[in-house]
Amino acid sequence: MPARPRVPFPVVAALALAAVFVLTASCAGRASLAPDNRLSAWPLALAAILPGVAAWRLGAVTLGGAAAGGAVATSAAAGFGAGMVVLLGFGLVLTVAATACGRQSKERRGLAEPRRGRRGAANVLANTGIFGAIGLGAAVGHPDAVGPAVAAVAALTTGVSDTVASEIGQVIGGTPRLLTTGRPVPAGTPGAVSFAGVAACATAAALLAAGASVLGAMPSTAAVPVVAAAVVASLVEGIVSRAFEVTGWIDNHTVNLVATAVGAVTALVLTGIGM
Repeated sequence: MPARPRVPFPVVAALALAAVFVLTASCAGRASLAPDNRLSAWPLALAAILPGVAAWRLGAVTLGGAAAGGAVATSAAAGFGAGMVVLLGFGLVLTVAATACGRQSKERRGLAEPRRGRRGAANVLANTGIFGAIGLGAAVGHPDAVGPAVAAVAALTTGVSDTVASEIGQVIGGTPRLLTTGRPVPAGTPGAVSFAGVAACATAAALLAAGASVLGAMPSTAAVPVVAAAVVASLVEGIVSRAFEVTGWIDNHTVNLVATAVGAVTALVLTGIGM
């Protein structure tokens, strides 16, 4: 088993998600995508239950992961409406498909996700927690505000596209290289990227950004900045991983959480929308 990080993920997650919630609730702008888009009590309950149950039945998450996913879906629905929940479901489909792709090959090389790809609560929160915290903050502050919506889509896109990049990159192959030195390393090395992985990341990000635009979850003009933000965040993740994960300060969950936050902030900077 890997050594426990010096800064535990639950501590980082609690502080980061609380900060994002407070920031979004206090800074949400008045420009709206669609007024009164919040869901009433019964649809909110379904948003909490159905995505988690579906993910569990698909073998994508554990029961703990399903509970965490349900909480994230409810927060997104409360802040932005059903479109964000559908987008979250689309992200789940991409993640499940990428995880299943070439699974036997990944298992033989010791690169496959444990528990046959079922992700736990920590993994779910690491990749979608920022997305959910923004949704909850928007619900308290100003539902359907454009800035938080773009940030939420970018955070989700970053989390999903990074997972797809890791899973698909390991199947397609190519030579992974460390971002910090350019040195070739074995597949699965923390902080390494390959051309195939970056291409898979960009493709998944483009699909999610397009989906968000079609669903009305964000303005279509934000699609290209969101894709760019996801790719930038994925590359930043590699640097953070080498600097802090490999040295034992944080674990991979924290690295993923940081990457989704970077994706959200980068998208806001590139669009110039602000919170």
